[in-house]
Amino acid sequence: MDAVFSAEEFTVDLNLLTHLTSLQWAMITPDSLETGCLGNAFLFTDSNVEERQRINKQLQLIQSGGATPSLTDAQSILKMKVNLPGPDDSVRCILRMQAFFCAVLPVGHPITSFLAEHYRVMKAFDPGWAHHETSNPLLRPLKGVLHLQWLSLRLTQYFKSLDRTVGPVPCPDPLDIVNKVQIQEKWEPNLSTTFYDRYGLRSFLRFHSGFKDDGTAATDMSSLSGGTSLGTGTRNGPPTGGSDDTKATNTRLDNTHFNNALFGTYKSTSVKSAVLRKKVAAGTIGPLPMSKVDSTMPMCLAWHTKGLCNSNCPCARDHVVYSTTEYVPMVKWCKEEGYKSE
Repeated sequence: MDAVFSAEEFTVDLNLLTHLTSLQWAMITPDSLETGCLGNAFLFTDSNVEERQRINKQLQLIQSGGATPSLTDAQSILKMKVNLPGPDDSVRCILRMQAFFCAVLPVGHPITSFLAEHYRVMKAFDPGWAHHETSNPLLRPLKGVLHLQWLSLRLTQYFKSLDRTVGPVPCPDPLDIVNKVQIQEKWEPNLSTTFYDRYGLRSFLRFHSGFKDDGTAATDMSSLSGGTSLGTGTRNGPPTGGSDDTKATNTRLDNTHFNNALFGTYKSTSVKSAVLRKKVAAGTIGPLPMSKVDSTMPMCLAWHTKGLCNSNCPCARDHVVYSTTEYVPMVKWCKEEGYKSE
């Protein structure tokens, strides 16, 4: 076991140890990757080992009385840097977690057994995991992030349950992801708008998908959806809210349930939904609300605010009827983000 762990370089930092000794083991919220320790898988991603060791040496010097820390020194030592994993970089983080858990928890603790089994299962699933597409194919670059968030949420729930429960607490199912992949069920957790904004996921998506800075793709990504075109205007980027372009290869679709009372002003404006989608992709305005039919897909901007779209729209499943109450997030987005200058 030690020989396996030694292959993974990992240096524990002060922040991780501080959370450990203060028993702050669970993340405070799903969007706070700077909190927790045993319940936060993102603390075990690839890191600059040399930098961490340098900071730890500074800390040892301070603790020995050989130096007086400045405020800048303290901030550097206590800072918890979150490094997001690439699409296929999350599995090795489990190995680091297992080594750390074995060092700080009692021998034979059930959660270390869970991690060992989850790592074994995920490694045995190769190359299936390496070629696995997410439920939304264009979010495949976030596969590693989604995996660690899946793990963090379950570990956080486990440790919170230990605080509230007298007696044993069941461990998560280490086979859950693989089982759902094999029967084509969605396993990915939902990521909030706060999570996207706080950790720069739109830029992360562009980097790992070959997107250019202008929000368009450097390479054709139609292969991510089995070779099917993803719609005029958005076929080379992640779904950013549909399309109001209607070229010959598409069939124009009219929203016969268009809510003119809520969106009539935006329908007649000169601002094109295609322009707004590019701004969303570039991160210059906030992300669109997520669809009620698929929480991994944004609402179709053209369909709901312009009253039309096309048959090749990547968000075509969102071409459904919404109630006034269900439209509240889109109304808020239009006023505060997309059409706030109108």
